[in-house]
This record gives sequence, C-alpha cells and structure tokens, in this order.
Amino acid sequence: MKRKGKANKYLLLLAAIAVLLVIGACSSAGTGGSSDDETTDTTAPTVTSTVPADSATDVAINSTITASFSEAMDSATIVAANFTLVDDATSVSG
Repeated sequence: MKRKGKANKYLLLLAAIAVLLVIGACSSAGTGGSSDDETTDTTAPTVTSTVPADSATDVAINSTITASFSEAMDSATIVAANFTLVDDATSVSG
C-alpha cells in the first residue's frame, strides 16, 4: 500500500510539472496565434551619436542634422509629435 501512495505522489508531481510546462509554452508563444517566438521590445531606443556633436559650436545654420539610434527605427513613426530637437531646453522648429 505504501508503494501505491508513493507512486500516486510522483504521478501527481509529474502532472503538475506537465501543466506548468504547457502554461509556460503558451504564454511565451507571443500573440496573434503565431507559432513563432515573438517578443515585444519594451526598451526605448537611445541616441548613440549625432552630427553635429553634442555641445558643438560654430555650426552653420544650414547644416544637416543627423542622429543614429541604438536600434533600427521605423521612419514612419518619427514625427513631430514624438521627436523633438532642442537647444538646451528650448525646442527648435523646422
């Protein structure tokens, strides 16, 4: 009788582990029913370099301004509502 009780405990433990594995697999599969391992990027990109450099002086008024980012950017998402050029704390128009 002891063996049967011990075997039932192991079966219950294995069943619990199997359920946890299934739940874990389902929650990491992404959204939208895709079978690919999709993850959501929650880290905001950072500016890695600019031209002209930060605090540059004697920059021509008609200079082209460029910025490089820590990850690929979707140009359709870079709009005036979410991208601002500032001189110290003052927004620069244009």
